[in-house]
Amino acid sequence: MIILLIYIQQIDVWLLYLLGFVLSFGGAMFWSSYTSILPQIVTSEQLIDANSRMMSSSTIINMVAPGIAGLIIVSLSYIASFSAFLIGLFIVLFLTLFLRVRDYNEHINKKGKSFWKDFKEGILILYEEKNIFTPTIVILTKNFANSLIIGIIIFYASNILGANEKQVGLIYSIAAIGGLISSLLIPKIRKKLPRGKIFLYSILIDLIGMLLVTLSVTWWMMAFSFFIRTAGVTMSNIVYSTIRQEVTPNHLLGRVAGTSSLLIKLTMPLGLLVSGIWAEFLPIRYLFICSTLIIAILYGVLRKHPFVRII
Repeated sequence: MIILLIYIQQIDVWLLYLLGFVLSFGGAMFWSSYTSILPQIVTSEQLIDANSRMMSSSTIINMVAPGIAGLIIVSLSYIASFSAFLIGLFIVLFLTLFLRVRDYNEHINKKGKSFWKDFKEGILILYEEKNIFTPTIVILTKNFANSLIIGIIIFYASNILGANEKQVGLIYSIAAIGGLISSLLIPKIRKKLPRGKIFLYSILIDLIGMLLVTLSVTWWMMAFSFFIRTAGVTMSNIVYSTIRQEVTPNHLLGRVAGTSSLLIKLTMPLGLLVSGIWAEFLPIRYLFICSTLIIAILYGVLRKHPFVRII
């Protein structure tokens, strides 16, 4: 629809809002389904390696793809860029048709089921299964702390640290490399440390990164800080996904993954709203300190929690 509307020159902003919503809706369904079926495709021993490889490949793509998209737009047109995306979706659809996964819901009575009942059931499972509940609360809180600085980091880097457009781009590129290295190292670290310890240390790495962000006075210090932070965030996300996949029964994994993802993503707009209001009236560096304190408290609580020793 986007390609067609651009071609006939009838595209409008409100249509982009609507079609963007549809794209995001489909993407959320796809990744929730992917998370749910992965444990049925690989063994439990292969889960952390599979999640790590998916994360590393995703990081590489996110680093390379924007540049390719920019070249296509400059050399050809927006239609060509969207067409490349559409071709990619058709390839994904074609490959998915060959995927055979057992349906664990086939013998379950689906009468009386609804979105809200599934959502409540997902919440109940998250709450009752402490090995999922604890890291979910940690990720949810940490995501809120991260969202406090995501919306203002470009403004801060350019207006306060004096970074130009190229240097801002380098900050994000260097940060992505941190995530890539972290995702590649996770399988090797897992052979030496239990998952609970890895999860705890990932929070510590994120905390160190946030401390350095707070102390940054140049763009390259900011880039190095985000390199460390992204490594910690990537590590915690991989471990969290793996634990959730291992602990949750297959027939419940879809609603648990969808529910937890929904809760975690809801913290993003809240954090952006708080940071936007904060930046209007208070120094931005204080917001960095606030985010650092939240992650420090998380680390302190988790350090003494049984989760670290059990998992």
